[in-house]
Amino acid sequence: ANSNNQTTPYLLSHALFDTAGQVYLGTDTATTAAARTPYQAIININQLQAVNKSLSSNYVLGNNIDASATSTWNAGEGFDPLGGRSSPSAFTGTFDGLGHTVNNLTINRPTESGAVGLFGWVRGASIRNVGLEGGSIRGRIGVGALVGILGYDSITNSSGSTLSNSYATSSVKGVGDVGGLVGISHKSVINNSYATGNVEADFNGGGLVGQLEHKDRKSTRLNSSHKVYLV
Repeated sequence: ANSNNQTTPYLLSHALFDTAGQVYLGTDTATTAAARTPYQAIININQLQAVNKSLSSNYVLGNNIDASATSTWNAGEGFDPLGGRSSPSAFTGTFDGLGHTVNNLTINRPTESGAVGLFGWVRGASIRNVGLEGGSIRGRIGVGALVGILGYDSITNSSGSTLSNSYATSSVKGVGDVGGLVGISHKSVINNSYATGNVEADFNGGGLVGQLEHKDRKSTRLNSSHKVYLV
């Protein structure tokens, strides 16, 4: 349901704003309107990039996103990963794709270390129900198609992140800690997710996750998640 009874055409009319408007999910079981969680709707690639302006908010995709234009953004570097390259600038909100996809995304940042992917650094967050189709992701260290670094904050000792019901078919390339879906994962959970894209790395390369960190004996859980190899 849309906030304040907004219709889908109303949301579409806001294509030039940072988000298309506020909506509520039908799965929200809160018994009062005040207790319901608002989400900001995203309907184009510019609004998706604008998530960097508010990294602790909740978002949904209102439709499939054509990201082809990112191949020429930022002097050829492409899309700027959501959540930055370090924990203090991490994405900490909720992102629900509602089954939609982001198509033909380009990130070309081969000298950047830290966290490179559609989402760069993710901390104590939830990402779900989204697909990343086609395109190419290139970084240096901590590179994944969907998430560069999925984890927690060692300073605040916050909880890990959850990635569920998601996938990527993008090609991914980096020097180390490179994964088809996630570059590095620490104290997090990956549920029912997969990757099929080609992965290139000099060290710590994985079809699904490049590196599963296990400090303090608390590692990532992979539940019904896998790499699908294309022949």
